[in-house]
Formats: sequence, C-alpha cells, structure tokens
Amino acid sequence: NKKADRWGIGIIIFAFALIPVIIYGLKGTSGNFGKCMIAVMVVLVGISAHNYAKISNAFETNFKEQVIKQIIDFIQPGLIYKPDVFMSSSYFRNSGLFSNRYNVYDGDDLIEGTYKNVFFKCSEMNVYERRSRGTIVAIFQGLFFAAPVNKNFTGGTFVYSKNHNENF
Repeated sequence: NKKADRWGIGIIIFAFALIPVIIYGLKGTSGNFGKCMIAVMVVLVGISAHNYAKISNAFETNFKEQVIKQIIDFIQPGLIYKPDVFMSSSYFRNSGLFSNRYNVYDGDDLIEGTYKNVFFKCSEMNVYERRSRGTIVAIFQGLFFAAPVNKNFTGGTFVYSKNHNENF
C-alpha cells in the first residue's frame, strides 16, 4: 500500500509540475524543447497513474484473498468466499424490503454457505437510482443477507427513509 501511495504522490507532483511546463512549452520562444518537456511530463503522469492503479488493485486483491478469506474461515469454516462477485439483483428485488425503483446495482465480496442447516448468501451491495439531470439517490449500501427462513410465511416488511412520502 505504501508503494501505491508513493505513485499517488508522484501523480500529484507531476500533474502540478505539468502546469508551468505547459505555460512554458506553449510560448513561442521555447520551440521544440518546450513541446518535448510537455510530452515528458504527460508521460510521467501517465506512468504514475498506471503504476498507482496496478499496485493499488494488487494490494486490494491480496488483502481480500489473504486476510478477509482467513477471517471468514475462522468465523465459520466451509463458507465460500468470492471477492469479486455479488448477489444477483433478483435477491434484492424479491426481498421486497425496498419499493424504490433502482437502475444502478453493483457490489462484491459474496459469501455463501450453510449455518445451522440454513443456506444463506451475503454480499456487499450498492443500489442506486440514477435520475434525470445526473442525480443519483442511494437506496441501499451495505451487507445484504438472503436466507430462506419459512417458505409458507406470507407478509412483508418495507424500509423507508425518514422523509419518504409515498401515498398508499
């Protein structure tokens, strides 16, 4: 993670240094040297950004595989952990917990298995509604659990925000 931080600092330094280089390079007196300086600075920003993303992603992947997986195995051996997978949106929709519409759905860190003879799934989920004019409203963010408890049970529970004003 420290390596990624160093490349992140490099992005900031090279990006700020790029401003005076562009001003100098676009002056008519700098000639080709100024244009070469701009190109070098742009390449340095690009290399720093690439290395930052690569190292940061590798750190996250290693952390999930080495740390999170061991924690899950310690809590309940035999659970299946898939760090880059999340539950299907049908689980969220069929739960009936939220009556809001949504059109943005993602997540990660799927955990599934059996605990005391009950199969369950759990994953981080981020559910949003993207409205016109680019407004995004969060509907759900957090861990979402799904487990069949009693298939003969009929009823429902709805979760509304504090200032929800839907007429029934």
